[in-house]
Amino acid sequence: MFGNKEFCPFCGVKLGLGKYRTKENIAICPICAKTLAVNHNVIPQQTINCLAERWKERMMHLEVFQSFNAYREAVAGGMYFRADDKLKMWYASKEKKPKHPVLFRFDEIVNVELKEDGNTVTNGGGIGRSVVGGLLFGGAGAIAGGLTSSKTSKKEIFSLDIIITLRNAYCNSLVVKLLTFGKCKSGDMTYNICMNAAKELGAFLEAIVKSNDSTPQPPNPPSSPLSSTDTQQDPMEQIIKYKELLDKGIIDEVEFKRKKKELLGL
Repeated sequence: MFGNKEFCPFCGVKLGLGKYRTKENIAICPICAKTLAVNHNVIPQQTINCLAERWKERMMHLEVFQSFNAYREAVAGGMYFRADDKLKMWYASKEKKPKHPVLFRFDEIVNVELKEDGNTVTNGGGIGRSVVGGLLFGGAGAIAGGLTSSKTSKKEIFSLDIIITLRNAYCNSLVVKLLTFGKCKSGDMTYNICMNAAKELGAFLEAIVKSNDSTPQPPNPPSSPLSSTDTQQDPMEQIIKYKELLDKGIIDEVEFKRKKKELLGL
């Protein structure tokens, strides 16, 4: 801070209106706030030191994203969902080809529910159930059947939202608005389109949870301590470790890129 002027501690830009403030009242520019967190409301709850650690993590995510391969995809509520089974990471974006999406780990999914006009739908063992033992919905087929079977009357519906609850300090939930315009009636064409989108997204999320739970445990490694660590940790954690070694000058750029390709199986 210089006199009455404020500068973003992450990018150094001079701040004007629309800035966000940390727990210590340090100002951050909107672009960096977006990079740090999907939900900007968490910024005032975080210290600058915590956000600095988050910034390092996000920079690593951007680098890892260059090797991201979408093994699974879904589209719902005008958002694109993609998952990389090797990295065990996924993202949701309004852009078809995002440049720097926020990545989430598979194991950060806590719960998924569908809300119709603010009320949680739980019929047919549906989306309202918690993630237990890798079963998100009791089978993807239960989503469409469970959600539509009880809609015998053509009542007007003004909102259909899927809420994905996450174990993430910077984004504790994602809201997917299936009914993106106007209103509909239960059972009509618009409603059925929304339910098909819910089914597609439900199958996507269920596959992520099952994939994470079914990941085979590595066998007992040979005697080398380094190979033991590499085998037991996931690729993302290992890449972060080697990036820290690069930043400290312990390894060079060539060695870092070699290890990164090795860990990603490229």
